[in-house]
Amino acid sequence: MSSRRRADAVRNDELFLDAGLELLRERGPDRIAALELARSAGLTTGAVYARYENPAEIMVGLWQNRMATPMRMFLENGVDALTADVEVAHLTAAKALSNPNGPLRPGVSVLVAATRVPELAEVVRPDLQSWIDDLRIDADSDAVHEKQKAFMTAALGCLMFSTVDLFEHDDWVFLRRVARLAHSDRPIGRFPLPAPRPLDEFRVDTGDVARDAIVNGAARVIAHGGIERATTQRIARAAGLQPSELFAQYRTRPELFADVARKILTTVFESSRTIGRPDAEGGSSSWQERFLVHKLSEYRSLLQASSQDHRLLRLEFLLAGMHDEVVGLALRQVDITVNRSVSRDIARALTFDETATYRAIRLIRASAFGAMLLQELVGGFDELDLRVLFEPVVQSLDESTKASATGANRVAESA
Repeated sequence: MSSRRRADAVRNDELFLDAGLELLRERGPDRIAALELARSAGLTTGAVYARYENPAEIMVGLWQNRMATPMRMFLENGVDALTADVEVAHLTAAKALSNPNGPLRPGVSVLVAATRVPELAEVVRPDLQSWIDDLRIDADSDAVHEKQKAFMTAALGCLMFSTVDLFEHDDWVFLRRVARLAHSDRPIGRFPLPAPRPLDEFRVDTGDVARDAIVNGAARVIAHGGIERATTQRIARAAGLQPSELFAQYRTRPELFADVARKILTTVFESSRTIGRPDAEGGSSSWQERFLVHKLSEYRSLLQASSQDHRLLRLEFLLAGMHDEVVGLALRQVDITVNRSVSRDIARALTFDETATYRAIRLIRASAFGAMLLQELVGGFDELDLRVLFEPVVQSLDESTKASATGANRVAESA
């Protein structure tokens, strides 16, 4: 090949990668096609097929050449900022979290898609496993490595939430405060870990038999193929209905998914509405420990092999929320409503500051999403001891409440 042809090939590769990244950002991983890629790059579909056999291979190319390195750098900076309190790493990670135009947001799309696209899984899983293994470089004990893994899931969860506009800069500041407490010399309770409990089969039951069947059928289809592949025909089959019966209930596909998103997300997050009865968890000596036991039990159960459908459903809706305005709005509305309800109940029961409690619940949920994604892609996170993250969260709430009370007393005294 002549030097000119090699130069043209390299230029075309860069054009395809740049165009593919923008298509992925705008449309998501399930709507990338050779024709759109060729048009966006200003080249021919023949040139696309000369490089990529199918859309999955386009995403593989994007991951390897545009996303893997920035994603690794973000996770490394996140771990350094949270476990070693490196200021430069903190600023770099915070900037990446708040950048909607960088490669990390499309990277999250690829990570979620890799849970069900074999070609992606073949390259994404070894990369993630290598990065996790490398966390042991500076670890002098399993306890240190455990904290590094816990805060890697938290950093990844914050990134995932940023893709659907559920992340705020103060969330990262709060996470750093939690990390400092985790690495301080103050004692941590280390109460027994609760045993995982089987999660109930996902089911919406509003009393509307036809619509409930459609929503529950949609949940099963979405969990294993994503929203873009959840055609009305597949949903009708899963619901045991004819397509005509589905359209008798919903006139358009957007109307269908608006209702499906709202009902499924409300039911998915329903378990977070309660922190458990005070006497429900034997062996716990305080409300704080009861809250921790409840949350640890909830998320350990979510990470078990038997809970895969629950994980996939949550991940698929987060992915859809990145690229679908209707789903994104439903996701944000339900998340805010549930988190505010939970934080209000916890703040009253544990006499915590409600603003700090709301931020803590957001952090715990974000960390759970990070753990769910890593569990699907590399496994082993069902054994992660989340006490190293959750206990410092409660310690931080204690400190925030005391600081708020002190500030209020000073204002009262000055008045």
